[in-house]
Amino acid sequence: MGKVAFVFSGQGAQYSGMGKSLYEHSAAAKNVFDTAESIRPGTKNQCFSGTLEEISITKNTQLCLFCVDLAAAEALRQPLRVFAGFRRRGSGGACSSGPAAGEEGGGPV
Repeated sequence: MGKVAFVFSGQGAQYSGMGKSLYEHSAAAKNVFDTAESIRPGTKNQCFSGTLEEISITKNTQLCLFCVDLAAAEALRQPLRVFAGFRRRGSGGACSSGPAAGEEGGGPV
């Protein structure tokens, strides 16, 4: 098998409902969102049903995109599951590849 690369998007890719399907269909992705929720309550609600205005505020956008990207990367690690994900400035990529994982990578911006 050849090498695989993931591309994580930046700010501007946010939309209401992002990550909800991942949360509903992947235990690994659910764990990412639940961890983020325990660190910063309201994160899941912002991702899954926040208004575009609300999730376009940088401090919200950054954490929401981070969660979606990391959730997608974690879901991809699971057997027989295929999801696509996006992230700001490569931080989701850094977390999914190991240098900063879990709570260390997803603190509030």
